[in-house]
Amino acid sequence: MTPRWQRPRAVEGEERPCTHVRVRHDHGTYARAQQDGCRCRACTAVYRRRRKEYAVGASPLVPRMVPAARVAEHLADLRAAGLSTRDVAERTGKGYESVRRYAARREGQVRFESVQEVLAVPVPGKGTGDVTGPGPGGGP
Repeated sequence: MTPRWQRPRAVEGEERPCTHVRVRHDHGTYARAQQDGCRCRACTAVYRRRRKEYAVGASPLVPRMVPAARVAEHLADLRAAGLSTRDVAERTGKGYESVRRYAARREGQVRFESVQEVLAVPVPGKGTGDVTGPGPGGGP
């Protein structure tokens, strides 16, 4: 097999066969475009989308982040409505210490997957909680 750097560059729209012996990459996958150099429409679209996501920080390899202040504000609203930290911990299934740390942290970012349950707790008298995602790039 010819090393990748010695192969001629693919032209957009050109299909290349999978050159791997043990794994067969399907068209329309990032692996086919990245590792096999396929430039068919399906592979090119997936490759470009993945590169754009990576450029804005929304890569599937990077966890989605939420501003820590947003979580702390939501917990402050819950406390103002009469819920204690223990009540929130019981409703979310999180530990008391985790919820307490989320309430105290106002700088930086936290993983959306970690605080999704906390943001889903509705503030009594205000309606449903904010369970929307962090948006592209981890922004609000």
